[in-house]
Amino acid sequence: MSDLLSAALLLVALLAVAGLAHAVLPHLPETHRSADTRDMVRLVSSLIVTFAALVLGLIIASVNTAFFNNGNDMNALAGSVRQTDGCLKTYGPVADPQRRLLRRYLVGVIVTTWPEEPPPPGDVPDAPSTGPGFESLTLGDLLQQVRMGLLALDPPDDLHKRIATLCASDMTQVLTDRWKLIEEAHSTISTPFYRILALMLAVVFACFGLSAPRNLLAWLTVGLAAFIIAAAVFVVLELDGPLDGVIKVSSASMRAALVNVDR
Repeated sequence: MSDLLSAALLLVALLAVAGLAHAVLPHLPETHRSADTRDMVRLVSSLIVTFAALVLGLIIASVNTAFFNNGNDMNALAGSVRQTDGCLKTYGPVADPQRRLLRRYLVGVIVTTWPEEPPPPGDVPDAPSTGPGFESLTLGDLLQQVRMGLLALDPPDDLHKRIATLCASDMTQVLTDRWKLIEEAHSTISTPFYRILALMLAVVFACFGLSAPRNLLAWLTVGLAAFIIAAAVFVVLELDGPLDGVIKVSSASMRAALVNVDR
């Protein structure tokens, strides 16, 4: 289910619960519609609002931290690729095939992870669109080919031997950074946690429906509150998927690495 659809369903559910509670109110016994009962409903709703705000705040803090961590992981991966390419360039023309594979990897990552952006020039690997480019088996194989090519180098002297060892170490760091990015890019929101939050919000809006007066301004206020909460949930769900959706990590670091490789 898309994040926009989830937020829209939550908006409809909150408004429906509030409307249903308001429609049921006139049919309740008189004792359930007394001023004391309504005061009690407002008190309970205030308590639930506090807990719901606390839960939503914890979720926002968690996904926001994960989102920025993914941005840092991507910067680290881009830096590792640039460093490896520089090492291969220092080794000499013999390592040019590995440099071309690294470039193909960068192009493939940019094209598959940010398909809505203009593609960079150059050869685009045929990677199936099963998710962000960082998880593509095809692009992962490109990095493995670079690694095997480094192991197959035959350094002619001690200097090139030391450079080859350094390049192999840099390539290992690229693979490590890639897997770290893949592992940390998955959702951090627990489904039961999200459902509990939705249930708490539904109870709050049911209390609103029981307490709201019968006038247009009151219901416009309830509708605005539901819309704002649904919008906040939408942003949270988007941040929880840093490599897909509308809100995603910037491609600037990967494009900068590609520009550096092309120099």
